[in-house]
Amino acid sequence: MKNETQSHSSYIASTGKKAAERLALQHKVFKPGTDILLTMSNFQPEMRVLVIGSGGGDETCMIAKKLTGSGHVIALDKSEEQTKQTQQAVNKAGLTSRVSCVTKAVESLTPEDGKFDLILCRFILPHLHNLSQTIGMLTTHLEDNGVLASQEPIVSECWSTPDSPALTQYLNLMLAFAAKKGLDFDMAKHIPNLFRQHGLITATDTWQPVVQGPDKYMLTMSAEEFLPTIIQEKLITPSEADTLIEALNQEVVESDAKLYQCNNVLTVGAYNADKDY
Repeated sequence: MKNETQSHSSYIASTGKKAAERLALQHKVFKPGTDILLTMSNFQPEMRVLVIGSGGGDETCMIAKKLTGSGHVIALDKSEEQTKQTQQAVNKAGLTSRVSCVTKAVESLTPEDGKFDLILCRFILPHLHNLSQTIGMLTTHLEDNGVLASQEPIVSECWSTPDSPALTQYLNLMLAFAAKKGLDFDMAKHIPNLFRQHGLITATDTWQPVVQGPDKYMLTMSAEEFLPTIIQEKLITPSEADTLIEALNQEVVESDAKLYQCNNVLTVGAYNADKDY
């Protein structure tokens, strides 16, 4: 599988070292959902696994640690910065024999990249254009009885108690940015049907983390990353963004509020080459 750097102009988050702390905290908060997804996927330790959007490498290392025998992970990311960060995490964890890191956009996969027992997508599908086409392509990279698995958020299904007007404003800005880019950050609810349309035998579940204490800082960490891109789209001014971050801290992060992070849709689709779809 060749490395090929791709642009990521429609991706709202930061990459590389700037995003490392936020990605590590995100993994901590959302890892229990990923564990549920792996159970739903009938994960086996000798699988050949493709991780799409390797980010900071936390998810890749988590899976690699579960592998034995011929088990191997291909960690794919279109950002060269993220690929380097994943490789550093893999090296630090002593998992280099279990993981291959590749800089490549998922849309650029070819038959030469081979087939996998498990293809795992976490917080990546809403950022893709031509999603149905991409899912169809991914099914061609599944071994018989292989599984395509996704963990994706419904951005609008996030709230706090007590209610936070600042959080509502922030979520609306995220959704407006997505719409301007021709994306849908609530599309997770449609993934099960998309899987079925491409002949995948599908099971689905939902899971939502409740965040308290210092882990709530992931909210303002993400806002500090995302808002500069939203400012570029003229959806908010720099001064309004500063005020919004202050309000998020006061109303949610540094208060006694409970943060109900985005509801996750967990979807697994098994491929059967002998089935007449």
